[in-house]
Amino acid sequence: MRIKNPVCATEECPRFDFCQINNCPLHSSYNKNLFNDDSDPSKIKKQKCVSKSIRKRIGLKWGLKNKGMRPKEITSQRNWDNLPEYVKQERIAKLKKVSPVSRLLAVGCKITPPKANQSQKPHTKEETSSPEASGGGRA
Repeated sequence: MRIKNPVCATEECPRFDFCQINNCPLHSSYNKNLFNDDSDPSKIKKQKCVSKSIRKRIGLKWGLKNKGMRPKEITSQRNWDNLPEYVKQERIAKLKKVSPVSRLLAVGCKITPPKANQSQKPHTKEETSSPEASGGGRA
């Protein structure tokens, strides 16, 4: 359940109600020695934080210093931003060449998303047309 009027960035996280991770990048004190002890349920259950794109969107909205990213992600983003444009384009082209999706599309395959699970019909009494119900039974 999402909070309708969040007061801070952590409350806007989709996992806020059940997340047990103490060192959340969305926390305002993330840079101040927040850590998970080995006995924390999040360590025992190996819980993961929400994806970087969601954290980044929330972090930018709330004006967090780290933009909702971990230090390694910030460094990677800074390195990518500092690359010349032609190097970025070369790397993107190389990734497209080795991407399984691109290779399938190149040979003419069609990529379709998986079908959504259809909800089950509720268990109700439905009338069926049986010979006995329609009066066509043996006499």
